[in-house]
Amino acid sequence: MKDITSTDVKQIPGIVLQIYVNSMCNIPIGISTYNEAIEKYPEYFPDEVEHKKKYEAIPKHIHDQYLQEMSELFENYFHHLPNKGMLCRINNQEEDTDWKKKFDEENGKYSEAEKIIHDKYYGSYDIDFNPIS
Repeated sequence: MKDITSTDVKQIPGIVLQIYVNSMCNIPIGISTYNEAIEKYPEYFPDEVEHKKKYEAIPKHIHDQYLQEMSELFENYFHHLPNKGMLCRINNQEEDTDWKKKFDEENGKYSEAEKIIHDKYYGSYDIDFNPIS
């Protein structure tokens, strides 16, 4: 998103101002709102427009292969961790530190695996890695 000055605030469309303020306050922005703003007012989102062009230029089979491999990674990664359920972990937080340590360790490995898969499919297209986890 381009930098906005105090003068710009009076002139920019409401949806762009909403996104700007929400992002400054770390308030989530719905993807449909974000996409609508980019589509209607691309001049305020030059980086996003450029990224979208790069992403759309990648052949569909590359996206499909990437999504398939990411789905397999996600489906198979955390199943071996013992899981007593959310309420058990909330009610017994002191007893559950072992699980938390194992989860953090596995999550670190998962993030590394995500990056490897991303680089495999998108590295040559100059698409930045933004981890999901």
